[in-house]
Amino acid sequence: MGALLEGRTIDDAWLSTLRLVSEQPNRQLFHVMTTVSEPQILGDQLLREQIDKTLTPEPGKKKNLQSAETIANTIFPRGLYPDPKVTYIPGDDANNEQLAVAAETLYERYRLIFPHMKKLHAENKKGSYFQRMISWGDKKTLRGYNQLAKRIDQLQAKRATVTRFNASDLQLTEPGEPEGLPVEIQSAGDNRMRSFPCLVHVDIGVLGNKLNLMATYRHQMLISKGYGNFLGLARLQAFLAQQSGYAIGELAMQATVADAESTLFNKADIKLLLGASDRAELF
Repeated sequence: MGALLEGRTIDDAWLSTLRLVSEQPNRQLFHVMTTVSEPQILGDQLLREQIDKTLTPEPGKKKNLQSAETIANTIFPRGLYPDPKVTYIPGDDANNEQLAVAAETLYERYRLIFPHMKKLHAENKKGSYFQRMISWGDKKTLRGYNQLAKRIDQLQAKRATVTRFNASDLQLTEPGEPEGLPVEIQSAGDNRMRSFPCLVHVDIGVLGNKLNLMATYRHQMLISKGYGNFLGLARLQAFLAQQSGYAIGELAMQATVADAESTLFNKADIKLLLGASDRAELF
């Protein structure tokens, strides 16, 4: 059984997905596609607070996970980007130079902090998605192939004349995982339910001068990772749109398995998350 869920905002889309999946046997559902029509709209603060309270409670009460903001930063570390507050315009050299400098500053800052970041949390030891975007194949010096910079170049080259195309992507698996294929292959005796990377592919498409993004996950952990993943992807989409001059279009997340994580979170946790959204609507 599969599902297609739609939401106007990240909050709407994530909550709809969590609500449906949490009602399934074992709280899992195969082949789930969730779309967000306006990913740039800011989320509700009450919901964010409840998510982080669920993920990072007082010490000793539950396994300490990463906050939604920390998860988002593994996909796009917004705090390292010196946003020039301008958008790419074909032929405007001064404007576009600001964008190029800002992007390179982002990459360089991340290269500098990456060795320290790996030591901060056990989940960082295998690297991050952003690291793979800007340095595919080289986790030591982060001077490998910069997929993100290359995709921006391609988008900018098409901006002046092309309003629709679908020929760009970001690969998140690396050589040896195995053979750098965008689909993870496991041996017959490998019973792992999840391992890094769960996000294996990001597809970039343009339609009607709007930049759309679709992320493919092997195993989407909806509570411990899901909201932060949506947040990080929306910020990555906004960065690509700004750097290429396209408007922000639809964001989509495709999960082979969507998981409401029955081993980590109980029904009360889910009720609190869904209830936080209901309370927010009263204000």
